[in-house]
Amino acid sequence: MTNTGREFANVTAGEFEISLSSEESPFRASLVTTEGGEGVFLVSVSIEAETPSPPPVHTLDWTLPIIDIHSYWHPTSERNKDIGVDWGLGHGSKATSSAPVGCLFSASGRNRLTFAFSDALNPIRLKAGVHEETATLNCSVTLFDGWDTSGYNPTPGTAAPRPSATPVQLYQATLRLDTRDVPYHEALRHRSQVKPLAALSSSNSRPVAAQLLAYDGC
Repeated sequence: MTNTGREFANVTAGEFEISLSSEESPFRASLVTTEGGEGVFLVSVSIEAETPSPPPVHTLDWTLPIIDIHSYWHPTSERNKDIGVDWGLGHGSKATSSAPVGCLFSASGRNRLTFAFSDALNPIRLKAGVHEETATLNCSVTLFDGWDTSGYNPTPGTAAPRPSATPVQLYQATLRLDTRDVPYHEALRHRSQVKPLAALSSSNSRPVAAQLLAYDGC
């Protein structure tokens, strides 16, 4: 089935409703949820086309109430642990910088939600932003968005073209959600080991070894 530019896959993972949406494209997608232990949920993402094509931007998103959440950590946050707004850009990750992980924690340093994505090679954008009207956090992981917005200051009324993603036929990755009430550094520690996965990205459908990195300890 061809994606028509609306939400086209959704699953429940614990207390979260996870949806995947994208622009119109020939790709079809599926989400499958499994438990990775008490308070840990794994959402497997599969995006596939009949022939290799540049995939459009895809976004996984979910919400959670702002209850006992004080700060947000990610690998490039440095001393700034502020929680952003839902209309902000979030933070990026790719092979040469950062990592696809974010952690929301309480004032006492307890984990409230740590989320990580298994693709540590390709450009990924993660976000956890406050939606004031509903007192919730809008969280998202955006795939195939190679547009580097750091320092971007366009002329009003203009926009820079987004670069096309590398053609793929099959893309697979995993979103890991950790809601355990543990010290947030412990929740983050379980993402310190990685193991290689594979993606099909060429016309001859040969696996590209280690293109995707899945966080171990799931």
